[in-house]
Amino acid sequence: MNLLPPFRLYGLIGCPHCAEAETFLREKVVPTLVIIANDDIIAIEGIKAVTKKPEAAFPVLCCTFNNEIIEGFKKDEYDRLVKAYHTLFSPSPSNLPAGEQQPQPQGPIVVQGEGTITGTSELSGMHRVLDSPGTGEAKPN
Repeated sequence: MNLLPPFRLYGLIGCPHCAEAETFLREKVVPTLVIIANDDIIAIEGIKAVTKKPEAAFPVLCCTFNNEIIEGFKKDEYDRLVKAYHTLFSPSPSNLPAGEQQPQPQGPIVVQGEGTITGTSELSGMHRVLDSPGTGEAKPN
């Protein structure tokens, strides 16, 4: 069983296409792990390896339920994957047992270098730090 979100978005802070991709996924309410690749050699080399290109270009969306990778922000392709996700994994209200509510989706999880995990953020703005004990303060990216 895979406990990580089905979508992984690799992006750069300050990249308008990356921020647009993240915003799109957030608005579509799909579980997404956002990996900030600025100065992250492992993320950069991984992107080059999976895309088989000499340079890493961002954003890159990895979809784990069908092993698909989309380079760049291509709204039609993202929308196709989001619809497939909702079709495959979202319970319809008629299929829920009596009295149960449909689960509420979580926002994106953001991962930065050195293992910092943050809450919902845009790749171009502020983030909420979740691994600082008891603080959860907002810090500029």
